[in-house]
Amino acid sequence: MSSGVVLPMRRIVYSTLGLLLIAVAIGLAAILLDAELGYGLLLGSSLSTVFFLITAVVALRSAHLTAEKLAALVLGSWLLKIIALIVILVWLQDQDFYSRPALFLALLLTTAITLVADAMITLKTRVPYVE
Repeated sequence: MSSGVVLPMRRIVYSTLGLLLIAVAIGLAAILLDAELGYGLLLGSSLSTVFFLITAVVALRSAHLTAEKLAALVLGSWLLKIIALIVILVWLQDQDFYSRPALFLALLLTTAITLVADAMITLKTRVPYVE
């Protein structure tokens, strides 16, 4: 992968880390106000941003590999994340310390925010046609 692709991947990693810090801060503040709501927000936003962060880090760390190997690593990380998400959701199914609507809303919002941020970073990146 060219060096023109590494820079936007770094920006995506940094923006996702920033979103994770903001989401954790909001979740911890919400826990002080309402524990159930706060834990739902914290779980949902953390799950979403950590999963996006894993994909971005895998892509960044494997940028020197061929496209086929990069695709295999990214798809493998997606498979592991799907398995992890299923395990986490099965464990959370019978728990009552969090708000399910808050978890869903946080997952939805942080996923949308991360996708929009990643798209904006990618669209604004200048990649040379010839190296």
